[in-house]
Amino acid sequence: MGSSLAFRRLQLAKQAVAKSWRGFSAQYTPIDQTDPYSFEFTGTEHYLANHDLILDDGSMTVDGLSPAPGGDLRGKMTYVPSGRKIEGWAQPADRNNSFTAIYFDPAILSEETERMFSTGDFVPSVYFRDDNIRNTLERLEIALRSDNDNHVFVETLGLLGALEVARLQAEFAAAPDYRTSKLSARQERRVRDFIDARYADDIGLSDLAEIAGLSRFHFARQFKATFGTTPHQYLMDKRIEAARDMLNRAGLSMAEIALKSGFRSDTNFSRAFRTQTGVSPSAYRRTVMG
Repeated sequence: MGSSLAFRRLQLAKQAVAKSWRGFSAQYTPIDQTDPYSFEFTGTEHYLANHDLILDDGSMTVDGLSPAPGGDLRGKMTYVPSGRKIEGWAQPADRNNSFTAIYFDPAILSEETERMFSTGDFVPSVYFRDDNIRNTLERLEIALRSDNDNHVFVETLGLLGALEVARLQAEFAAAPDYRTSKLSARQERRVRDFIDARYADDIGLSDLAEIAGLSRFHFARQFKATFGTTPHQYLMDKRIEAARDMLNRAGLSMAEIALKSGFRSDTNFSRAFRTQTGVSPSAYRRTVMG
């Protein structure tokens, strides 16, 4: 990814988390200081950020717009198209401040979204409010910060954030409507067979979309129309189903079952199993084994 958010005199917390996929990356950044800092961003990618931030002072300037003052920025977002420059400074209030950002490549996403990002007419928006985008970015922050086996989920949220920006900036009705389109019988079979064989592997949304021969955007929509659930939830259901089968048999430890069913740790396995079934794996095993 070609763009970067450059901070000067800002000590970023060790808890900062960044992940990348084809066409975009996401980053959660806590700010562990109250000293003033300056920032600058420019590049070839679009930038979208959700702020959980209160500034005692500061301002942000984007090409073509008047400076925007700081203040209580909680729940506010900033969007800057590719080729524009952000610069400014900030003095954070004494609290747990942070922001979550997505950087996405318009050229790659244009291929996946029927040229929704091919226009050069997108305009920047500083400290705006939009409930749908905020909800998506807040869920993305939680997913980035957690230690869950949620690669498909996080990748889907990143794409959704980019697409919601396009909906704000362009007439979505002008693009083809895929809401009722489903996977073909062949695509459905290939995806189902792939998940059945590889559910314990580190599967991403890109892997599943490639199996179906679709872009991630179209695949996620058509998958839900076909299966009645999201790719992430379907994969989790498959993993929990496999774990329940293994718990019905003696001889495997909890750590072995977690690994064989696709979870990176006992903690992730226990949390996901309890969420899905309402009981812990050990309680389930006691019930079925007597």
